[in-house]
Amino acid sequence: MRWTVFKSQFCGFAAQKYPTKLQLKNCRLARRYEMVDRNLKRIAMCSCGKASIEVKGDPEIHGICHCNNCKQRTGSAFGISAYFKTENIFAINGEFSCYSFHGSQTNSLQQRYFCKFCGTTLYWNLASSPDLTGIAGGCFVENPLGVPRYSNSYKNKFSWVKLPWRMKKYS
Repeated sequence: MRWTVFKSQFCGFAAQKYPTKLQLKNCRLARRYEMVDRNLKRIAMCSCGKASIEVKGDPEIHGICHCNNCKQRTGSAFGISAYFKTENIFAINGEFSCYSFHGSQTNSLQQRYFCKFCGTTLYWNLASSPDLTGIAGGCFVENPLGVPRYSNSYKNKFSWVKLPWRMKKYS
């Protein structure tokens, strides 16, 4: 693992290669640091365990979405999505069915792949983002993802949903 810095200056220790835990704890911008392991392997699995997708590293995009498409996909108040570079997917196991449709918000073709046995939507592809594969964030049970970095379709958020104030919000 290595530390990745997303901004050039943090509390006077940006020049240090590895800041101490105390420095990170005391820095009000410490949330901008995150542990990154490019070789970390993660497995997203369906409810019945008969279908899975294996990826390496961290997602390029990790957030929650309040659009009607994601609400209907999950049957919940929002969807948790993790988009990995397609080249970082190294195994897709099990039997899947595919549902294809033209998404009105993205104005592009979307293909959702779900377990043929339990119906869990495990991953999807968007024609508008051919180099990325979306994976249902809640399906990473053994090695879960961290806190989502953004909230998409924020204007469609249910009023009772509360989000961390630092989360980036996009309409």
